[in-house]
Amino acid sequence: MASRYRGKEDTETIIIYPPGWPVSGPGERVDADIVEYIQKAAHVGLEVLGRGCRSGERELKIHCVDYS
Repeated sequence: MASRYRGKEDTETIIIYPPGWPVSGPGERVDADIVEYIQKAAHVGLEVLGRGCRSGERELKIHCVDYS
């Protein structure tokens, strides 16, 4: 999944709660470390604000812009 977003720019703020601090925000380059951190946070049950739902199951979505 990380390769899908690597090098693209985030278009929304992604927050992990707790503690409630932004992990990434609009205009920031998404890298493998950010995606891995978000995946680990979701895996241990932390709330990831900025991700969507599909068919009742939560899925990680990072809305990005690719300028290449």
